[in-house]
Amino acid sequence: MTAVLSSRRRFQHFALALAVACAFPLAAQAQGFPSKPVRLVVTYPAGGSSDLMGRIMGQKLSEYWGQPVIIESKPGTAGSIGMEYTARQPADGYTFVVGNLGPVAVNPLITKVPYNMEKDFVPIALTATAPNILVVPVASPYKTLGEMLAAARAQPGTLNFGTSGPGSMAHLGGELIIRQANVKLIGVPYKGGGQAVNDLLAGHLNMMVADALPVSQFIKTNRLRPLAITSARRSRLFPEIPTFAEAGLPGLVAENWWGA
Repeated sequence: MTAVLSSRRRFQHFALALAVACAFPLAAQAQGFPSKPVRLVVTYPAGGSSDLMGRIMGQKLSEYWGQPVIIESKPGTAGSIGMEYTARQPADGYTFVVGNLGPVAVNPLITKVPYNMEKDFVPIALTATAPNILVVPVASPYKTLGEMLAAARAQPGTLNFGTSGPGSMAHLGGELIIRQANVKLIGVPYKGGGQAVNDLLAGHLNMMVADALPVSQFIKTNRLRPLAITSARRSRLFPEIPTFAEAGLPGLVAENWWGA
């Protein structure tokens, strides 16, 4: 998959690929599958990348199968509530979950979760990968990553960053800045990225290492200022945004991913 996911069309292509990938194993289970509506669980609130991904997946899967795909929003506990809910559903192929880095890979490593990724789930397809973007409100005094880090070093513990919950890419990105730049920042967890972005726009947060999709529109309309992107090279969709290495913090390279 390519770098930053910034358009509905790009997501639709990913979702169509998922539909094709899903069709083969499920068709083998029963002739005429699906014969009833399919449920697609989204583990984060409305407005974030997982929610947008899930809704477009649902639309394309419904078109492909000719059956309704019902989106079920089960946010909370950094995605773990939705994962647990999905794990408890009948294993009949009629319930999918939009998984991503946090609840699938990180949460089981850092905390005890009420589900077992190996026993409770069957992976179907990787649908997208994307870097995150360090953004600040347009009214922020920081024009570069270097200026922000200088302020963080001058006043340790006074700057905060929003996250979409423990273990999310926004959380890990902030912690990577803390570790590699040797600064003290305060993480502020939210139930989802959309809520954190809203507070960032309102000036209640100093910064966020945000998913590219929900903040791209605000970058383009000059409501958020990008300071650096977590990809190894500049994005073709955001060529003006420097990588962290170019901005003065080498070694900070990370990508989020989504699948079902």
